[in-house]
Amino acid sequence: MADRMDECSSSQTLQSNRPSISHAFHVNLPSPHHFNADDGIPYATRYAEWKSTQIVNIVQTMTLNSEMFVAGAAGTTLDDADADVGPDDEEINIDGDTNENKLTLLTLSGKCRQLQGLMHGLDGLKWLGLTRLELSDIVLHLLKLLTATITLSSDRTDVTIHYESVGYKRFIKDMVTASNSDSKGKYDQQQQLLAPSLESLENELHNQTFALPAYIRESLLSSLIDLLSNKGPLRSVSNNALFPTNINACLNDSNDPRFLLIVHWKCMLRLLLRTSPQLNEHLPAELPNSSASYVTLIVKRTVELIRHVRHFFDQSISLQKDGDKMKTIVSDTTALQVWEMTKPSLMKETHTMSCYRALTIIYLFTPTRCSSQFYNTMIPIYLDCWSTIDRFPDLDFLYLNLICRARKHASPGPWKTALCKQLLTQCQYWLT
Repeated sequence: MADRMDECSSSQTLQSNRPSISHAFHVNLPSPHHFNADDGIPYATRYAEWKSTQIVNIVQTMTLNSEMFVAGAAGTTLDDADADVGPDDEEINIDGDTNENKLTLLTLSGKCRQLQGLMHGLDGLKWLGLTRLELSDIVLHLLKLLTATITLSSDRTDVTIHYESVGYKRFIKDMVTASNSDSKGKYDQQQQLLAPSLESLENELHNQTFALPAYIRESLLSSLIDLLSNKGPLRSVSNNALFPTNINACLNDSNDPRFLLIVHWKCMLRLLLRTSPQLNEHLPAELPNSSASYVTLIVKRTVELIRHVRHFFDQSISLQKDGDKMKTIVSDTTALQVWEMTKPSLMKETHTMSCYRALTIIYLFTPTRCSSQFYNTMIPIYLDCWSTIDRFPDLDFLYLNLICRARKHASPGPWKTALCKQLLTQCQYWLT
């Protein structure tokens, strides 16, 4: 027994004198609590910088060219994409193209899957390693690829690629006005804007199809949803951004200038109508190229993407001087255009598919941040339209969602009494 105790004590002495060896977990799977002994920077920060650099480089190499869609080109059909070929099998380089130095739809699909893998590696980290400017550029570039369309000749030898104007970045120096202007006059001026009709938008969809096949668009949708679902990094560039009253500090900051990411809502509406043409009940149905479940998946992810992008629609937010301070003015550009487009269907074509489609478009494309004047005008209209149709749970959900958004910005008024009456009227039906 004594010999065994002496043996144990000697082994413990050897272990205590042995130099500490860092575990592979500290380097490969970093934690914010593990710091590099050389520079004191957490391993997680270095890990995020490495991943973010790869993400920026791979997004810059994701481009379209006419050779991808020419008949007979490799990797241009769905059958080629269904083959079990991944980024590792083809050795896709982040800084360039494939081994053949030729980007095809198949290699573009591999880049999309590689991008998804890199973005999933940043999940759970408090710092993504990407600046607001880099995130905004990535979102705009992926939206440009997602909404691109092509026009093919009859023999598939002449290909024209069409890119949508998806959006831009509006810097704070372009938002500041020298003097106050009448907000009521600006509101009336915006209300007189000619909003596009659904028919005019649908006429633009003919003779142009999506450039990318369904399997690549599904990957791009997933990547965009992953980026936009994390609202923290991009909240300061959305239409929900808050600006300080002393704006000089933001104007003089040349290292990290404030800006807003603007996405055009008409581009997103065309994306929805191309993805789900059955929204127009008058158009003949087309034969699907994929299974019904896969088509449904793409439609659901497109709707989810629009719900996230809604926070970046242009509301013509401006900063106006009020003495020594600045105040934020919301002109409701997108909200008014969406309402003018859908108002005839919602108010005059009740009990039809057009009414439900118009309400769905209002729900998806109206930004939450609108002026109190806009919501004070719209809430009574919502309640009147809601009372014309009963026993429709989906429609009840849409109206409740719109009113819940409005209560954050609307002024108190008699609409609350009308809302309580409407809710009590519907409660008996909901509970049965």
